[in-house]
Amino acid sequence: MKNTDILICPSKKISVQSADAVCGPGAGDSYGTWYLLPGQRDNPTGEPYMWAYGFNMGIAWTDGTGLFDNGSTTAPNAGALIPVTIGGVTIQAEVRANPKVGKTLASVASPASCLWKAKAMSLRFQA
Repeated sequence: MKNTDILICPSKKISVQSADAVCGPGAGDSYGTWYLLPGQRDNPTGEPYMWAYGFNMGIAWTDGTGLFDNGSTTAPNAGALIPVTIGGVTIQAEVRANPKVGKTLASVASPASCLWKAKAMSLRFQA
């Protein structure tokens, strides 16, 4: 990916500082703590705004109804660190024990029935 600006919704830019106020370390979010400020764990590339577009994970997160499986795949190299470069910034991403694997085009029996869902303010998928 050459430019992460394609992931930002032009009509609803939400700064990472605003998001950090409601779900950062000082917010006491019951879903967990996010580190969204530039250079922190969940924003290593220093993005100034929250991404508004992302992956279609299904109706209920990772239930298998989206374009990814339900997370039941086991990675043979779980815990390995691999370099990932985004916008000229290289970070070390850790391979999850149960990665979300994309479905093949042939496995989407009825593309017209796919649910496409996007919303601004979705939190990043942690590395």
